Amino acid sequence: MGSDFKSVNELFGWFEAAGHADLAKRFAKIVDIEGIVWREVCRATDVLFSVQFAERFGGFCDYWELSKNLAFLSKLDSVAVLQDQLDWALVTEILCREGEQWLEPYLTRFPGRLNPRVLTQFRSATWSAQEVRKWPERVDFRVLSCSCVERPWDQALLDEFEAKVDWSEMSANRFVLWSVPLLGRYQKRWDWKRLSLNADLPWSRELVAKFEAQWDWGSWMEIPEDRGPATQIACGLSSLEVLPWSKEFFLAFESRWNLSVLRQNPKALAVLLREGVKLGAGD
Repeated sequence: MGSDFKSVNELFGWFEAAGHADLAKRFAKIVDIEGIVWREVCRATDVLFSVQFAERFGGFCDYWELSKNLAFLSKLDSVAVLQDQLDWALVTEILCREGEQWLEPYLTRFPGRLNPRVLTQFRSATWSAQEVRKWPERVDFRVLSCSCVERPWDQALLDEFEAKVDWSEMSANRFVLWSVPLLGRYQKRWDWKRLSLNADLPWSRELVAKFEAQWDWGSWMEIPEDRGPATQIACGLSSLEVLPWSKEFFLAFESRWNLSVLRQNPKALAVLLREGVKLGAGD
């Protein structure tokens, strides 16, 4: 252990010398320097976190609690020796939740420490394209591809970050200015299975026809269960309620539909049966 304290009295003496007699009283019933007291010490907001604290108590600290303690985080420059022990994903989340006034100084002082995935999750809507250009190492592009950069993704942003974005995640993204030209421009990049489930595309008969060979027209995805058989989820165009369902639309792509999936689509089924479309067994 990294402390030279041999007794609780010595520990309390250090607290008192540091001006924390109240802490000494608070832990007066503790009989073991290695006991649960350290969780409480590391939660406290009135501990004098300092180089001396780090040197004497570093081996006993609860680093999960320290990673959440804003009083400790405000003194990080003074306790650099403990920085490697922190949970930086948790530190990043805590700072993000506290807001930009807390986060901004740490972006400058500890740029390589903050967790890019967590940082992107919490700040995705506030990232500017300029920030992403300047500090690409701060960004988890897989997470960002599920959200947006200061505004919905458009062709200009996708052109700029084409090599960095996760195209599978982007294919399911709501925050994209979807259009037929945009789909055509990155035709070889998209995950068409995920696009085939994206209700935010500007669905029309023309759009479906334009990329007829690329769509997942209907499939089943198995979700494993801990106990019992896997759950089957309907996927693809045949499962999408937002398509412009009509008899004419159905017949235009009659050979493409997966009828077993289509029968699980209540809106499509209601429209087609009302318009006299026969789907086979069970109609």
